[in-house]
Amino acid sequence: MNIFYFYDCPVKSAEAQPDKMLVKMPLETAQMLCTAHRELDGDEYADKVGLYKRAYWNHPCTVWARASKGNYEWLYAHFLALGMEYAYRYKREHASITKLGKALEKKPDNIYDYNITLGDMPLTHPIISKWNRTPIAQCMPDQYKNDDPIKAYRDYCIHEKHYAKWEKGRSKPKWWVKDAEYLREAGEEWFDVAQAVDDYYMSIEEEL
Repeated sequence: MNIFYFYDCPVKSAEAQPDKMLVKMPLETAQMLCTAHRELDGDEYADKVGLYKRAYWNHPCTVWARASKGNYEWLYAHFLALGMEYAYRYKREHASITKLGKALEKKPDNIYDYNITLGDMPLTHPIISKWNRTPIAQCMPDQYKNDDPIKAYRDYCIHEKHYAKWEKGRSKPKWWVKDAEYLREAGEEWFDVAQAVDDYYMSIEEEL
């Protein structure tokens, strides 16, 4: 269970996923959204429209999904994007999209909405990010966690997801490289070069 937050954009985050990751993530994402409904509103609507049963309701990513309206909206957009990306690569619709693509468009009635509950609090307040979201949960080993969750998830997957391949119509993201890490491990004299490599890949993010 995870949310691979490679970009702030939910669509680009889906497009960057390796082929194998993309097979399972529509289901996991649907489970988080369904659990948000059941935890916040009970089972009546969920059972009526055939939502999945509760799953991993105390997992940090599942808790994040139901923590605010903005969180849910981002994850739902990501869910649809995962479905579109899966269809593009595998030439068929993912079963979770077929079953729940429309039903999950409805947000839980009792979900927290910062636009309402925080009143005049400015959108620059530290607990609010774009789309009135709370900070994304970082579900990974501690050595990869970072103030920048995009960098955290990229570093984590680059170094831990050894199965990663793109053979279904997408190219590997240009930032999916280990160069900077290898340079850091080479010694102090390489630190500035390693930082330059990091800075370069972050600077071209909008072009990728």
